[in-house]
Amino acid sequence: MELIFLSVNNIYGFSISASILAGSETKYGEA
Repeated sequence: MELIFLSVNNIYGFSISASILAGSETKYGEA
């Protein structure tokens, strides 16, 4: 169970980081 939880946690963490990076890139790109 721990491995599954850690895997899901890493996937969500990566998705959140990626979306934040993509959002900042769009803001700076448009500005």
